[in-house]
Amino acid sequence: MNVKKFYRNLFSGILSCTFALSSLSGTLCAYAAKDEVSAETLAAMQDDYYHIEPIDTGIPTYSDYYDLYCDENRPDDIIEIQGKDYKSCDNGEFSTGSYGSDNDVRNDVLIWESADGELSYSVNIPETGIYCLEMNYFPIESNSSSIELSMLIDGQTPYDTASRITLNRVWVNETDIYTDSRGNQVRPSQIQKGMWKTSFFGDVDGLFGEPLFFYMEKGKHDITFTSERAQFAIESFKFCNPEEISGYSEYSSSADASVSKESTPSNIFRIEGENAAYKSDSTLYPTYDNTSYLVSPSDPRKVVYNTLGAGNWQKALQSVTWNIPKESIGSSGWYKIGIKSRQNQMRGFYSNRRIYIDDEVPCSEMEQVKFYYDNDWNVVSPMTENGDYVYVYLDADKDHTITMECVPGEIGDYLRKLDDVVTDLNTYYRKILMITGPSPDQYTDYYVHEKIHDLVSQFQRISKELKDIQKGIEGLSGSSGSEAAALETMTVILDKCVKKPLRIP
Repeated sequence: MNVKKFYRNLFSGILSCTFALSSLSGTLCAYAAKDEVSAETLAAMQDDYYHIEPIDTGIPTYSDYYDLYCDENRPDDIIEIQGKDYKSCDNGEFSTGSYGSDNDVRNDVLIWESADGELSYSVNIPETGIYCLEMNYFPIESNSSSIELSMLIDGQTPYDTASRITLNRVWVNETDIYTDSRGNQVRPSQIQKGMWKTSFFGDVDGLFGEPLFFYMEKGKHDITFTSERAQFAIESFKFCNPEEISGYSEYSSSADASVSKESTPSNIFRIEGENAAYKSDSTLYPTYDNTSYLVSPSDPRKVVYNTLGAGNWQKALQSVTWNIPKESIGSSGWYKIGIKSRQNQMRGFYSNRRIYIDDEVPCSEMEQVKFYYDNDWNVVSPMTENGDYVYVYLDADKDHTITMECVPGEIGDYLRKLDDVVTDLNTYYRKILMITGPSPDQYTDYYVHEKIHDLVSQFQRISKELKDIQKGIEGLSGSSGSEAAALETMTVILDKCVKKPLRIP
């Protein structure tokens, strides 16, 4: 995941707060910081202040919901509901029948043909606990880039993220890359492709790498899906918990392999990054780099598409899939994966990708493959904690796929904390704004630290939390010059406000 964009959004969100706290750094003040305002003056100024509390929608964030229920029981039960067995539908175009494409047409599925609508199901939960939701669906070609749903349990939204669940569509190149009359390659347009997909509901905010979960008590419940960007078919969905992914040692010993790593014939086959079979986003189109001879194909003068991703591949849940034709494999055996890549988006940090082989993560070492910052091209291979290479078994008698998905990895916990800090800063910014107005007078002393009684102590707390977050992120990256250094700017401003509160704003 690209945290650079998160920091950009973070500081654009609190930019106005930063300005309010630092805009008068060069302004003379009428009182020293230690001076106290009189009770009469404070009382006379109360009319200028209106108390503001954070907006309470009654819907918790998923972060709070996670902390509340993460230690609850995770039952082994699988509760599957067929798409056609809906309880009620409203405000949309719904039908049941056969749907699919090519050689994969499925019968008795629910077809949600309109963009909007509401669909309800009745579910019987056999055991109280937390469950994830996995859906088997077919995206219908539409004008929207993704499928967006809101999920309610017994008429209530369990947490905010459940109101903006995203399911990816499938995008492919409309044509092959071709060369024009001047010798420059032409990038094909991206078009939607219909195919059946199975996916867990994930965190679109990129704070959690695992699927979203829902706390369900034993008994019957009504599950309702609403949408303004639907247009897809549902074969089924099920409440379950993902299977725990084993480590590499267990995977290598339990795989149904006809040969060992040592007896695998020597073979190297290459898959070009720009030739992806399908993508989850229309922005994941072929790109090019003509500044280095290390990429292939390469040409210093002509436009030759030889890469994919870069700054476009940074959102949570974005994925790219490549085909591995059986003709390329040659012989069944164990193969090491080498990914020629360049991560030059996040200075001093690393991006994370989850790797699937045939739509499954082979072992836990593939859950978070790190791509460290570097301006040069490097070959990255998944490895164990002991530094041994991870090999995957490929059967030469059938085609395979390899998928890479953008995930937050270890930084997700720190992003959660940052999210809470931003909320607190915005709350205090609104409180200050109600006293000073949008354009503070540089010759007026507002005494905001007197009117907002916990302002100084809260700024101390927030500053400490930001320093801890910065330290944690730099500990992960192993560098003090990472993108996390941007947090230091805010802590400096907050510390100045604590030291001289009369200079606020």
